[in-house]
Amino acid sequence: MNREFHSSHRRRAGRACKVLGLGLALLLMGCAAARDLGPYTDLRWKIESYYRDHAWEEGARCVLPRMSITQWEVLEETPDKLVIGVRYAWADDRNSGFDPELGRSQAGTCQGFNSRVFTVVRGPAGMQVESMTGEQRRR
Repeated sequence: MNREFHSSHRRRAGRACKVLGLGLALLLMGCAAARDLGPYTDLRWKIESYYRDHAWEEGARCVLPRMSITQWEVLEETPDKLVIGVRYAWADDRNSGFDPELGRSQAGTCQGFNSRVFTVVRGPAGMQVESMTGEQRRR
């Protein structure tokens, strides 16, 4: 019986490592693609900050997420406005930590991938995020 337990444990651990490895590889590929934002590189921080200050995910189950942009595309550009479609990985670490009942970390209970559209306006103070689509906290 002890041998069966160890064998089963190794198989599960091996599968978990493969899944984590694939997820990490996909995330890194996405992050590499998002690094070159052309003339709007300085907007990355502004978009991520706006998201952090306003967004929630999963019907308000995850209310303090942070984002990491994986892809983006300029959807509309005028002299006064820029509309950007953003794909991103997100996580809310408030719900992570060690669960003594499970005997393991419960990290990842609030994480995923999503997309939103951000509207950025040009003004005297430079470019500022004005709005975004998707679920968000009241202002």
